[in-house]
Amino acid sequence: MKACLTSLFKPEEFGVYGGLADTILHGLLASSGLGAVSGLANITPRACVEVVKLFQAGKLAEAKALQGEISLAGRVELKGGVPGMRYGVERWLGYGGDSRRPLPPASDEVS
Repeated sequence: MKACLTSLFKPEEFGVYGGLADTILHGLLASSGLGAVSGLANITPRACVEVVKLFQAGKLAEAKALQGEISLAGRVELKGGVPGMRYGVERWLGYGGDSRRPLPPASDEVS
């Protein structure tokens, strides 16, 4: 769907954002995407924003290197799902807590 929307609209007409932090740069390169709306950005907001800024500044090698680091962190996000993300926010940023029901708390494997 993303490629279809970006082929129909200019970015200033309709913004298209990816949903995973580990594909921020991919969306920027492949389909005139503008960035991503990502759960991982709750834990790594500066890094996610920096990928977009580096891309916009034409610093593709630096953006690619940082995207690689974000992608490694994204494995935790995908492995733990919402409970894992909330655990990470609580652990590293000090807020969040367990997920609301029906989601379980983070598994022992994540925490």
